[in-house]
Amino acid sequence: MEEKMIPLNRTSRPDQALNSPRQLPRPNNARPHRLKVPALRRAAVSAASLTAALLALLLCTRVLQWISAATIATFLSTMAFGQAASQTALQAAKSGDPSSVRAAETYRKAVLDADANHVLTLYRDDATEMPPFQPPVIGKAAIERFYQQMFAGPFKVTEFTLTHSETTAQGDIAYDVGSYTRTMTGAPTGPIHAAGTYVVILKRSGDEWKIAYSIYNCDCPPPPIENR
Repeated sequence: MEEKMIPLNRTSRPDQALNSPRQLPRPNNARPHRLKVPALRRAAVSAASLTAALLALLLCTRVLQWISAATIATFLSTMAFGQAASQTALQAAKSGDPSSVRAAETYRKAVLDADANHVLTLYRDDATEMPPFQPPVIGKAAIERFYQQMFAGPFKVTEFTLTHSETTAQGDIAYDVGSYTRTMTGAPTGPIHAAGTYVVILKRSGDEWKIAYSIYNCDCPPPPIENR
């Protein structure tokens, strides 16, 4: 049997037919790629959502700015009111509460007069006196003995001044804070000058103010132990 030779051209080589995309057959139903309608809808919804989010963010920013401005204005007005009230209270305190000042002046005159009974009328029955360098004197009877012994001694108060740093009253409570100077005579070495600070708390008893607590110190060395 004779073999027939079939000539092969360049396009009929198997390796080129497999590797060249131009030689691949196109299916009959192949169509160009197009964006489907649901994808367009999703893109539109995403864009609308992003726009709404940006508008909401802008609105929240403006609202926060308004709230911040209102808060700052309220804070500043409150601070201004508080400062004005503090200044008013400080001026009223420094001017001196009349009831506390009157009680202090009555006490000062009674000490200069060495009048223990007059001093005693200024105290409550449960009052406490806290002098320097000794235990507290508790109760009106003990306070009476304390002043009687002081006025009966060889020393006499000849000068006595009170300087009020702050006096005020709120409801049934009042206080007086200040400093004092005092001169006593009768010592062998000559007059004794003393100075210190004090705090007096008064409570209303009916229509009168009475001393509930009186504490004072002395800017002087303590006396010898045997003399306390």
